[in-house]
Amino acid sequence: MSNFFQTNQAIPEEVKQIIKYASEDEVVEIMLQSLKMALENPDEMAKAMPQMPKAMIDSMKFFPKNDLTLRPMAKAMAKLLIQQVKHGKEPTPEEVTKAVSEAMFSSGAVPGGMPGGMPGLGALGGLAGMPGMAGLPGMAGMPGMGALPGASAPSALPASNLEPEFAQQVERHISNGKNRLAEQEFDEAEKEFSKAVELLEEPQPDGELMFAALQHLSIAQLEQAEYLKAEPILKRWLRLGEKIYSPEHHLLAGAYLGLARVRESQQKMDDAELLYKRALSIAEKTGEQDAEALAATIDSVAYFYESRKRYNKADPLFERSYVLRKRIAGDGTLEVADFELEYSLVLNERGQNEQATDWCKRGVATKTKHLGEDDGEVIEANIHLGEIMFDAKDYEGAEAIARKAIAQLEPSGDEALPSAKELLIQVLQETGRDEEALALENELNSSTGGGCGS
Repeated sequence: MSNFFQTNQAIPEEVKQIIKYASEDEVVEIMLQSLKMALENPDEMAKAMPQMPKAMIDSMKFFPKNDLTLRPMAKAMAKLLIQQVKHGKEPTPEEVTKAVSEAMFSSGAVPGGMPGGMPGLGALGGLAGMPGMAGLPGMAGMPGMGALPGASAPSALPASNLEPEFAQQVERHISNGKNRLAEQEFDEAEKEFSKAVELLEEPQPDGELMFAALQHLSIAQLEQAEYLKAEPILKRWLRLGEKIYSPEHHLLAGAYLGLARVRESQQKMDDAELLYKRALSIAEKTGEQDAEALAATIDSVAYFYESRKRYNKADPLFERSYVLRKRIAGDGTLEVADFELEYSLVLNERGQNEQATDWCKRGVATKTKHLGEDDGEVIEANIHLGEIMFDAKDYEGAEAIARKAIAQLEPSGDEALPSAKELLIQVLQETGRDEEALALENELNSSTGGGCGS
C-alpha cells in the first residue's frame, strides 16, 4: 500500500479502478487501513514521502494508531487521490505536505464533529461535568473541546530566531499533548502543554507556537473541569490571538466558546450566552471558508440552549447544523449518520421518544449500509436504538435488537455485551418475565463481578 503515499509516481492501475468507481467514504476507509500499515514503520513512510519534515515523521512514531485520530489524515489523503484519479489533477509535493500537516495537527480536532472529533465531552460538544448536562450520553464522532474552532491553530513556527532543536522540543511537547488528548489522558496532556508554555515564556511568549500551546492547554483543563485554571489561559489565548491575527479571526471563536463554558460552570448564564453568541458571530463570518468549524460552533451554542431547556432556541440551531453537515459531507454519509444518532439521544432525553426512534433508525441504516451489520460501531448504535425503543415502550422491537446484539457479541465477549444484556433484562422485567430476567442478571453479574445497571 506504500504507493498511496508517493506523489509524482504512477498509481497502480487496479488501485485507479477502485478509486474511480468508489465513493469518497470508501476511499477514506482504504486510506485509513493504509495509514495504519504505514505507521507501523514511520521510517519507511519517510522514504515514501521525502518531502515531509523530519520533525513530523518523528512525531508520527508516537501518533495514536486508532480510527479516531487517523481518520482526518485518511480523509485528506483520500481527497488528494480522488483529485488525481478522477479529475486528472496531480497534487504537488507542497499540496500533499500541507494537507497531511493540517490533518495531522488537527487530528484530535475535526471541526464539526467533527467526525473523529475529540472524545470525552458528551454529545454534540457537551462538556463533561457541566451542570445540566450530566444525563446526556455521548457517542464517538461528535465534537468535544478538541473540535472547537481554533483547535487546528497554526503549528508551524513563525519567523523567529528560535534554534531548530529548541523549536522541535517545543513542538514535541505539543504533539505529545495532542496524542494524550486523543487517548483521553487529560492530566498527562495538560503536563505536556504546560511544558511547552514554560519553555516558550522567555524566548517567544507572543508567537503562534505559544498560541497553539495555550489553546491546547485550555482544552486539556476544560476536559477535566478545571475551570479556575482554564479561565486565565483562555483569556491569554484570546489576547494573543487578537494581537497576532485580529479580534474577528475565526480561530478565536474557540476561545470564546471555552470562556462561555467557564461562565456556565459558574452559573453566570447571561454572560455565557453573550460569549456563545460572540463565538457564533465570529464563526459565521468565515463560515464559507471553514464550514466545519462553523458547524462545531453552532452545535456548542445549540447545546447551551438545550441544557437550559430553551428548545425554541436550540431546535433551529440543530436544524441548521444538520443541513450544514449534509452540505459538507453529503447526505447518507457516516458523518451525517453520527449527527442523526446524537440528535436522537437529545430528543430521547427530552422525552420525544418516537421522534428519537426515527432519527436513530436513520443513522443506524446509514452506518449499516457503509460498515455492515456485524461492525462493532453498528452493533453499538443498534443497542442505542433498542434503548430508545424501550423508552418509547416498543418492548418487542427492543427485545429483538437486544437478542440479536447478544448473539453477535457473545462469541468475542465484546465490551458492549453487558449493555445488550442489561437492555434485555429491562425488557424482560417490564414484560413480566421476572425469572428469565433474574437468570440473565445473575449471569451478567457473575461475568462482570458487579451489579446490573437496570
